Amino acid sequence: MRRLNILVFVDSDLLVRHFLDSRVLAPLVQRHNVQLVLPPVGYKRLLSTVAPDGWGMNHHHVGISGQRRHIWRRLFFVDQARLRPGTDWASIRRGWRALVGWKAALQFSIYALPGIRQIVCASMRARLARHPADDFETLLDAQKPDILIHPSTFDGYFINDVIASAQRRRLPSVLLMNSWDNPTLKRAAVGRPSAVTVWGEQSRAHSVRFMNMPASSVHVLGAAQFDLFRDPPEQDRDAICQEHNINPTDRILLYAGSSKGNREATHLRWLSEAITRGELASTAILYRPHPFGLAAEDALDILENTPPHVHIEASMRPLLVRLAAGERGGFFITPYSRTHSLLSAVDALVSPLSTIILEGGLHGKPVMCFIPWEEDVDSIWKILRNLIYFRELLDSTGIIVARSHDAFLPAIRNLMDKVGDPAYASDVQKAMGYFVDFPPERYGAGLVALTERLSA
Repeated sequence: MRRLNILVFVDSDLLVRHFLDSRVLAPLVQRHNVQLVLPPVGYKRLLSTVAPDGWGMNHHHVGISGQRRHIWRRLFFVDQARLRPGTDWASIRRGWRALVGWKAALQFSIYALPGIRQIVCASMRARLARHPADDFETLLDAQKPDILIHPSTFDGYFINDVIASAQRRRLPSVLLMNSWDNPTLKRAAVGRPSAVTVWGEQSRAHSVRFMNMPASSVHVLGAAQFDLFRDPPEQDRDAICQEHNINPTDRILLYAGSSKGNREATHLRWLSEAITRGELASTAILYRPHPFGLAAEDALDILENTPPHVHIEASMRPLLVRLAAGERGGFFITPYSRTHSLLSAVDALVSPLSTIILEGGLHGKPVMCFIPWEEDVDSIWKILRNLIYFRELLDSTGIIVARSHDAFLPAIRNLMDKVGDPAYASDVQKAMGYFVDFPPERYGAGLVALTERLSA
């Protein structure tokens, strides 16, 4: 096949980590002419990109006016406010209303009424025409791409102009799914791309149902950032134990934090006290904060009053120090190979709701989700946890769930009783296969094949 001209759009640190630093695009770069398109230098969601040429692609910085992106967002809100039948759509609307606030929710609910919606959308599209994406279109005119590829959360800086321009130019466009909530909670695409790639059966079904994608246009490639789970870890258990001064004969329970505002310092104390009392024999706790951080007071508490038996994961200690000092700087980048090494080394995992629960299960480790109702009072997560992608995980047979403070330690004891059971490990991996598939082809090879089919 001839070498294709491909533009790849990346607009956040998270996508840099999962699609560029992971090198899953390398097979595409080797076979075709691939160029990277980034937002203007200094864009707040893309702070880690220092030397993009290091990824083997030429790059371009392209701006889209704030007015234009604002209009696209409003068009999406009108669509999101539409009344659609079913409890899952009702949950999505409740989550959206909580995120945007009641005033905006009321306004766009009125805009979404039949008859009014057509007039409002026509007015907004007329405003779009008055704020064209000139630099974006000039780049496409100059590069003459054969296909547009956008790793994304199904939201972002470029999302709607990638889809709209591709349709207008009769080019294929592909969205590469970044995380498991993208087709439901994170989606903000107004148009419909030629294709989306997804993690597994769950996100395939959600893309058809909630994004109105034809089933034939949804392709299961697995998760780009998890592709290295196929390889041996860079560090073995002995190296992880030595790094953290953990007795290698102890069982290691990884407490992986979330960004949901939970009382993580308190949870760690409860675990430490249970070990001291002998309820969790020969156990060490390895604490890893979420890359998006936690409250400053919790970070300071964990740093200054680290409980006995608790070890702070070394690569994330700088994040805790920064947070404790009141500094916040977006997503804290660490190599995904480090996550793979940690999950391979530990014996079990507990977390408030976070994607790392899926990752631990994919490693065959007993995994537990701790979402106490006591910490959901007045929290938006009380609503968002009812969304279908969360609910399906919590209902999975591969997950132990504790929903109250009183249930925490009994569930932890149940979790640790599963350690070393090969049948249970196999069952957990099978259960996680509904959420994340590992096709025979690696991610990069699958993406090459899909790109070439769409461009034929």
